[in-house]
Amino acid sequence: MQSVRLEYGRLVKSSVRGEKGFYYPSDNLIPISNSCVAEPMPGWQRYGGLVAYKIPTECVRNKHKYNSHSKYMVIWLEAPAGD
Repeated sequence: MQSVRLEYGRLVKSSVRGEKGFYYPSDNLIPISNSCVAEPMPGWQRYGGLVAYKIPTECVRNKHKYNSHSKYMVIWLEAPAGD
């Protein structure tokens, strides 16, 4: 799996923590506010055709961040074609 360039305005799914401590894609779409590169999360399973990536928190507005201290956050994107 390769890195993905995310441009300003692209909508991505945020993460939500499930009952057993695993993270899943939420129903919430958040916009990318600063273009950045998303790195795939090694070892994470796909979920409903979506793949987990980490992005620098500076790529989204404060109201979409987990907290102000995290350097990265996990988002979900559709799996690349042919992958």
